[in-house]
Amino acid sequence: MSGADETYRHWLELRLGQSFVDELMSPDQAVAWHELCRTLRVGPRPVADDAAEPELDEDSMSLETCLVGPDGRNISPLWAIGSTRAGGCTVVQDLLLGLCGPAGGPARTRLGDALPVPLVVCGRTVRGPLGMLGMDVRWDSCESVAEALQRWWSLVEHDVRRGFEPGFVAAGLQARRERPLLLICGLDELPPATRAAVGGWAAELCAAGAPVLLTTRSADVPELEALRVGGSLRRVYLQTLSRPAIGRFVERWVRLPGDFEPALVERVRAAIDASPALLALARRPVTLASLTVLLARTDVAPDSLEGLQRQLLAVLDPQRPAHRLLMARIVADRDSPIPAAERAEWLAPLVAAAGLHDHPALGDALGRDPALAEAGEAVLRAAAQSWASGGCPIAAVRAEMPARLAAVEGAVDDVDDAMARLLVFGRRAGWWRPEHAFVLHRGLPGRERLFDTLPGAIRPRPLFVALAELQEMWGTFALPLLRAAPLGYLLAEGGAACPVTTAALFAETPPPEVRAVRDLFQRALLLELALVSLAADDEVLQREVLEVVLARDQDLDAALDRALLAELGETRPPGPRSAGHLSPRLLHIDAALELASRLTPDGASELARDLELARARAATEPEHGPRLQRLAAFVVVILLYAIDRRLVPARVEIRRNDVQALLAALTRPEAVAAAFPEERRGQLAVDWQWVARQSWAPQRVAEILLLHMPDAVSLAPEQVLPRCHAWLRRFLGDSEPAVVLSRARSGR
Repeated sequence: MSGADETYRHWLELRLGQSFVDELMSPDQAVAWHELCRTLRVGPRPVADDAAEPELDEDSMSLETCLVGPDGRNISPLWAIGSTRAGGCTVVQDLLLGLCGPAGGPARTRLGDALPVPLVVCGRTVRGPLGMLGMDVRWDSCESVAEALQRWWSLVEHDVRRGFEPGFVAAGLQARRERPLLLICGLDELPPATRAAVGGWAAELCAAGAPVLLTTRSADVPELEALRVGGSLRRVYLQTLSRPAIGRFVERWVRLPGDFEPALVERVRAAIDASPALLALARRPVTLASLTVLLARTDVAPDSLEGLQRQLLAVLDPQRPAHRLLMARIVADRDSPIPAAERAEWLAPLVAAAGLHDHPALGDALGRDPALAEAGEAVLRAAAQSWASGGCPIAAVRAEMPARLAAVEGAVDDVDDAMARLLVFGRRAGWWRPEHAFVLHRGLPGRERLFDTLPGAIRPRPLFVALAELQEMWGTFALPLLRAAPLGYLLAEGGAACPVTTAALFAETPPPEVRAVRDLFQRALLLELALVSLAADDEVLQREVLEVVLARDQDLDAALDRALLAELGETRPPGPRSAGHLSPRLLHIDAALELASRLTPDGASELARDLELARARAATEPEHGPRLQRLAAFVVVILLYAIDRRLVPARVEIRRNDVQALLAALTRPEAVAAAFPEERRGQLAVDWQWVARQSWAPQRVAEILLLHMPDAVSLAPEQVLPRCHAWLRRFLGDSEPAVVLSRARSGR
């Protein structure tokens, strides 16, 4: 078994754990829950909840056995139909985890060591099915399965390299003779456009007889039914729990510590045994767990799902995180027998709890039911209006609560922080709308409430960060946010300040005030581009660049995302924030290569080879080893060069007199402020004085350039990248003659 194969499985196991963390259960309870769902079987026909016990065993088998089919060798397309609260998401997760387990484990043995590729997994704890494990916001734009798989492996390679194993290469996995087992789960829960795209992938896979598992909550899925009728897709149904499995779960679950009190085993057993209706409810794993939760707090349980959910809402404690999360899932249960209008009455207390206790996961849970969106938007609008008028947003939410519901306790220490928490909650629920932007504009406070300005750094407060993350809502109304951000913040982050301000800076037709900020920003970037171009093969200047980057605490990963977004409308999976330090894993090598390879088709493959070789050799160095620090400085130079080439208008070279002119223009604060409206010039002059005191100021970059540059510095990749490669070869001690370029040479 190849090392890449095991690395991929280990990475996927960790990724799945991060994607499906469930705050409802303690670790011990989660183990018991998974063991319960592992007993679920599939069969050729649906089985009613009140079916007799023998019916459950008739022609049923494990999902792994069903996947390999009659011959026990070849996995053919399979459609597994579950139902709400039936444990289907956990069954899929367990299948994936089994295939990620150790070689020789049961799942890997039964399925011939199939390599799992979860293109779409059903969202048990997130707002709907998750495409490509959330690594790409545009995952459903792929038109074919081949394109989707190419994107999957590209995303995997990035993610594994950035946070797991730096030298990982996915090409070998893509070229495996055995086809991977693809999973497309929760197809009927996808939005229409996404469903159409993914349905096309399913049709391609089934036509090719590829190993694929498709799951839905309902049999009413026309696109899959047509494939089944055509003979290219088998169909099975997830069966309900057997009585012995229910008994084993109750025996274990009620004794485990967790956020829900333990129930008496005898009480739970007696309740289930005494009522055929309760036994029917207990046939589904989610309802069985809910029964044990309820019977820990009351002596009896209703014998209907509606009664069970109503009583749980009445007895659960919204002050406790797991309790309010269970409440949110009941409220957002699209298949609940409780009318949506009645469930919507619980939104205000849950929204208040999210704002008071910083519980954004409630947004994921409540956003699962689109029927609640209108009521949720109204609650958030009331909160925003109160905050914009100088009031408390939580108080406004509490005022929306029906009198019959208990108040959510807790004091509000800072109204801006509470509003920030509601902004994050509402974004995750999908309840903020463009019309809310007008209310938020009206209440946007001064920068002293949005930023903390320190002698050497400017830190955005949670309110600004939360506002900026609502990028789809702001649209063309981002100017107030841009005005609120100090110039030092925009310049220090190098285009990575936030999506909203960056989009405003690079809009095609920005208003005059934004053009003034953009011109200033691009002058600073032009100087930086000149410095990194000059530093391509100069270690002294590479150290200068490194000091500038560390001094301004720039998030290079975010800067790369902005550059890609500006060029192609793409974004990469989120990685660890890089500001303020350089990782010993040299995560930026991959980022540098990705952009550098787009700058020129010549030499990129050799440069990639040598960077990988340098990384392998540097991996044995201690974190602050001299060779590692030298390589880190070089990698930062090539990455900044690639980013700045994307953000600065195309330019072939920069001359000494250009730098002198820029330095003269940037030295006087009043000259910088003159480009802005008169009412803002005083604040802008103060901003620029703060910038001038920083070690990374554009003025200092210009001074470094004038000390070292010849008459002209080439900014073209055809000139810069070969010099980068020449330095790297010298660093590696390559036996090939290095090309040493003299600074006096024209074109440098």
